[in-house]
Amino acid sequence: MTLMMVAVLSVGMTACGSDGDDDNKGGNDGFDFPKDKLYGTWQISEVKLSESAKDYVAWPYDETTISFKSDGTFSGAGYFGSGTGTYIAKGKTITTYVQNNVYMTYNVLNLDGTTAELKATQATTGNTLWVKCVRK
Repeated sequence: MTLMMVAVLSVGMTACGSDGDDDNKGGNDGFDFPKDKLYGTWQISEVKLSESAKDYVAWPYDETTISFKSDGTFSGAGYFGSGTGTYIAKGKTITTYVQNNVYMTYNVLNLDGTTAELKATQATTGNTLWVKCVRK
């Protein structure tokens, strides 16, 4: 499962609102970025292996994506595996869960709606990558 974002996708894949949802699945409570900038599909475009690495390099693996939905669910495909689960976005962190177990944690470094920069850590291995993602 990726991030994005991604991420992204999720990442990582929001502040300012309140919908009364205590665990923040799909809500705005406690996330430092607007949730509407998180929702959607993110694809990893660049990576670096450490925080001290000077530059990002092009993502060398197969297409890796994550999609965050407003109902607190996500789906991912690619380098980190393929499947679905739930997520909680709080502070600058997006935590994804598969079968109620933490799968990936994304520390959001930047999220502007079209690009995201994340520190992605896989729960089972502790492996960390810094990734940049783009909205698909």
